[in-house]
Amino acid sequence: MKYDVFLSHSSKDQDALVTPLYEYLTANGIKCFYSRNSIPSGESYTEMIPAAISESEIFFLVYTEAANSSDQIKREAELANAENKKLFSLKCTTQPYNNTLRYVFALCQWFDVTEKNNYFHLILKELQSLLNKENERSNASVSTSNDKSEAQPPKGFEELVQEESVSHDSFVQMQLGICYETGNGTSVDFKKAYEWYKKAADQHLTNAINEVARCYENGIGVDKDLEKAYSLYKENAEEDPVGIWKYNFACFYLRADINELWKFLYPEDELDDDNIVYCYSELVERAKAL
Repeated sequence: MKYDVFLSHSSKDQDALVTPLYEYLTANGIKCFYSRNSIPSGESYTEMIPAAISESEIFFLVYTEAANSSDQIKREAELANAENKKLFSLKCTTQPYNNTLRYVFALCQWFDVTEKNNYFHLILKELQSLLNKENERSNASVSTSNDKSEAQPPKGFEELVQEESVSHDSFVQMQLGICYETGNGTSVDFKKAYEWYKKAADQHLTNAINEVARCYENGIGVDKDLEKAYSLYKENAEEDPVGIWKYNFACFYLRADINELWKFLYPEDELDDDNIVYCYSELVERAKAL
């Protein structure tokens, strides 16, 4: 491949984030396609961007709020997905992915830097590891790994439903849930989305457990049930190796309908004007303790 990494980013993040990252990676031997430096003056972006994605081992998304609202990044992600590129997301915001990015990056490797400083060397190690694994596969000509911890790029709906492993592969089941919820390749069907998320969650896939909790919290394809949502968010938070599920669990406290949550936490007491403030304070304190 001509490039190790294709840096997908918003132009709004170039000066503060992407340029320093590009310079660091390049100085340490990572060949990056960075539109600011890699596209000569006068050349067509619409021709060079697809070609560069094709010629890159890894599609690296610098995920910020600006990136999440970028139509250009949506198109780039869809191209990378269509070409089965290795995906990596540098999460610089807690804002949820838009539907396109959520589908493409549902099971990809990611690195959360929302509460980290001086993390470039950690990103370098992650990329070096991914590139070494890619090179090993290329040298062997065929993949010999059955390790699902390295998530493969999402397939289309028709491919997923025809997978022989659909009855037992939690990753395939999770993808089908996303397809049904977002209408990607099929009609939107929230009930089926929930059912596929549940199948994957029953096999202890943490992403799917979180999706089932979200369904219960918001009544997506299933009756709204804050007690079940609480239990599932808590299950993920207690076994959380990276922090993101603890964050989700804390957010659940702050998102939940105060009246319903009060009934769940204190079923014998009525919620009135005198204890509403106490309830919110209690939720905040519990969230801080996570």
